[in-house]
Amino acid sequence: MEKYASLSLNSVSYFTPANKGFFVETCNPAGFTDVDQYCAAGTAELCCGLCPNTSVNGPGQFVWAVISYGCTAFSYTLAPDDVWGLAVMQACHSAFFVLFPPSLTTMVPQAFLANAFITVGLICVGLDAAKTGMTRYHTQFLWPQALAFIAILAPAIFAPQWSRLNENQKGMEALVFQHTQALPTEALRHEVKAVEAALYNKNKRKHDGWGVVTGAVWVLNMAYWTGAYAWVCFGSAVYSQPNCEDVITYVLSPTIVTIILGALAWLLVVLKVFLLARKEKQGASDYIIDRFFPRKKDGKERNMKEHRRLERKITISVTVFMYLVWFALNTWLYVEGVNNFLLSGADFFTYGQLDQITALFVDLLGLWVAVSSYFRSRDELRREREDWQKRSRGPTAAGTPADARQRTAAKCPQRSRTAAA
Repeated sequence: MEKYASLSLNSVSYFTPANKGFFVETCNPAGFTDVDQYCAAGTAELCCGLCPNTSVNGPGQFVWAVISYGCTAFSYTLAPDDVWGLAVMQACHSAFFVLFPPSLTTMVPQAFLANAFITVGLICVGLDAAKTGMTRYHTQFLWPQALAFIAILAPAIFAPQWSRLNENQKGMEALVFQHTQALPTEALRHEVKAVEAALYNKNKRKHDGWGVVTGAVWVLNMAYWTGAYAWVCFGSAVYSQPNCEDVITYVLSPTIVTIILGALAWLLVVLKVFLLARKEKQGASDYIIDRFFPRKKDGKERNMKEHRRLERKITISVTVFMYLVWFALNTWLYVEGVNNFLLSGADFFTYGQLDQITALFVDLLGLWVAVSSYFRSRDELRREREDWQKRSRGPTAAGTPADARQRTAAKCPQRSRTAAA
């Protein structure tokens, strides 16, 4: 009798401890010494672990999810207005291309991939779970991976208001300088909000239209995911290896992980709907700062640069938190499963798994585009600020910064009184 299963897996035995533990204890006495042999002939009468399903929780799929979602979340957080390259390349990779605002083009490809991941899994269950190898555990495992999307939805919701209006930071600072003759270190928050309001009014119809569409899509999307998971758990579908459902044990179940991540996803969606419903349109970071931290510790109003720095800290903190929660819970699920009951056959690293890993080239190239675009924009912004500083030193047709502020106050008296209060 062999000491462990699948001798061909000696070179990768580090990744397949369940083959040398749970499988040996239960299947060797029954005469099975190889995972592939057991999965082909003996799963109906005996449970020695869950047979391999690399399309769901193979190493390539797991590595791709960790790096791909991480790259996209980092890129969008780094430069919310300059990640079109990443969005387009991911869209082409998924055979899905759209021409919408930048914030939407970044999310749509990842949303498409996440929904496709879940929907295809459900189709496999509906067609023939036994032939496709979809156990109930494998099907439930789809949701924790797909919910990595919270790390991309977070920076999209917390992004500054100007990025939602098809404007970048350089263009926004130029508009502020044009209206107030003030540099980012001089323009106060209420002056910037006045410029943002004017920009919003100019694009109100388009902004509100797409806002309603994206809000409705996310509410329906989360309702679909919630209902579909309830069907997987409590529906009448017949899954592969049903005799294993009461045999395998684990500390952290896919259901617990899905509830935690799903609650965070619903929280983000509700926050997005709340912000859309408000009369004053803002990103989540802008709302939090204006609502809870409107002034500095010394009681003074923040200037544009200080507000942007705090807004970015909030966005990065929320995004990193969402990603780390997802990563920690999914890693626990994956490692616990591989250690205890997720078996690996001779095709542990299939062509499909290698294809998933090589597909990261698209994400890494997109990350490079986003990073290089960020540094290029930063250098351009620095040169532009130097030019504005030179222009602001002498008298201009617009007058002094104090004159400009007086004109802004005259145009927006209510906003100025609110800021003064």
